[in-house]
Amino acid sequence: MKTLLRSFKPGLFALAVILLGAVLGVAPAQAANYHLSLPAYLGKPGATVPVPITLDNAAGLAGITVKINFDPALLAVSSITAGSLGANFTLDQSVQAGVATLMFTRSEVLAAGAGRLAVVNFVVNAGAADASLSDLAVAEFSLCDATGVIDLAGGANTLTQTNGKLTVNSFGFVDNDADGIEDGWEATYGLSLLDNNQLGDADGDGQPNLLEYGLGTNPNLANANPQAVGTAVVGGVRFLTLSFPKLSGGQTGLSYEVQETANLKNWLAVDVFANTTATQDQGNGVQTVTVKGNLPLSGSGAVPRAFMRVKVTTVLP
Repeated sequence: MKTLLRSFKPGLFALAVILLGAVLGVAPAQAANYHLSLPAYLGKPGATVPVPITLDNAAGLAGITVKINFDPALLAVSSITAGSLGANFTLDQSVQAGVATLMFTRSEVLAAGAGRLAVVNFVVNAGAADASLSDLAVAEFSLCDATGVIDLAGGANTLTQTNGKLTVNSFGFVDNDADGIEDGWEATYGLSLLDNNQLGDADGDGQPNLLEYGLGTNPNLANANPQAVGTAVVGGVRFLTLSFPKLSGGQTGLSYEVQETANLKNWLAVDVFANTTATQDQGNGVQTVTVKGNLPLSGSGAVPRAFMRVKVTTVLP
């Protein structure tokens, strides 16, 4: 050991220390990508349309500034609220001459986060013409770290954006959250116009919102099942029937499938168009439809029992 100490050269030791320091030193910060996006939405004249602003990466941020340009002749801003991501910041806002300005600040950088930064609630002009539209253009998108210096767009960082738009749809089906439930119905019953409401059951009656919507019932009021079974005799043979309310008047968000079984295991589709025996208009865009089953309850080949049900599903765009 003494021999090794004597033969070790000071210059080599200093070099070893420098190299070790380079290995243990703090690595330079990695470049980050930030993408801000607004959707392309539809809205009916006079309706309030909540438009989300989404940021895919908020790690390392202490400040965010966003300016959105819109057509004040077509749209007005009723309110701006922080989203789940924006709730981590203090929000200052202003709306002037077709420009909505949102400034998010916090005292320390956010360690991690992504999602809905804010929701801008636009009111569509009640006299707006069908198919008229307003671009929702991102006029400014800037970020800062804890120093408060808005310089994160420089260097290797990348800031990108997707502009949105809002188009007036006076007569068609409007479903901006793509859950198969019309936005006007969701607004009427106090459901979110931004999130999927299909499986919600606020009244606890066992009928999820999608079924309540499809059957024209109130999702906030526990109802008896509006479906009713009966029988019909056709050609001297008795069949089971199922009566149920369904949307009419050009609704395009749903598909209705009637199914029948003799054993509660093997469900067979019934042709609704061919087997509908009666329809009755209930008003408010709802009609009651009575559909005959295919399994005979009397005569040759009769089954001892039969069951029918209706399946409501969304129609993909």
